[in-house]
Amino acid sequence: MKVILKIIGIIIGVIFGLSVLVIIAALITNKLNKNTAINSDYSDILTPSPIQEDISNAVVYEILQKWNINNGGFGKTILISESYLTDEDTMIRLGLQLKYDMRDDKNAFIMVFTDKKAAELRDKLTDNTMTKDEEQFYDTHYVGQYTKNGNSGLNAFAIYFDGVSGTNSKTIEY
Repeated sequence: MKVILKIIGIIIGVIFGLSVLVIIAALITNKLNKNTAINSDYSDILTPSPIQEDISNAVVYEILQKWNINNGGFGKTILISESYLTDEDTMIRLGLQLKYDMRDDKNAFIMVFTDKKAAELRDKLTDNTMTKDEEQFYDTHYVGQYTKNGNSGLNAFAIYFDGVSGTNSKTIEY
């Protein structure tokens, strides 16, 4: 009987010792993992939005229209202040904000306008009923396009400082 109790005591001691070693190994592994670099594929999710960092620096926009994209995500027309176009940094921040706002969407197609009536002309453009004057007005106030395509990997913001038909533009790829 004493022999059996000694064997049980040894087994319990060995199990306890192994448990302590497992816990120590787990703590060391966890400490090492804290120094591991974050996969860059997820950095945009972990990076705060420009809005979260500084609310006074927010680029305000109004959503005028929103529709579903068959493959997942949304299309939108948005309205911004025309004064944003005079500051390239503001437009770059708008692109970053749109990227952040659409981070959970597989696809996004965001048309940026500086005039509400121009944005409302979008439907006339698609059915070819726009007059020349309306087309010129539309082109002048259509000032940006954020596009995200989850299938191709495209993620870009095109800025048209003098309207979509103008010559002063900049495209930022993310």
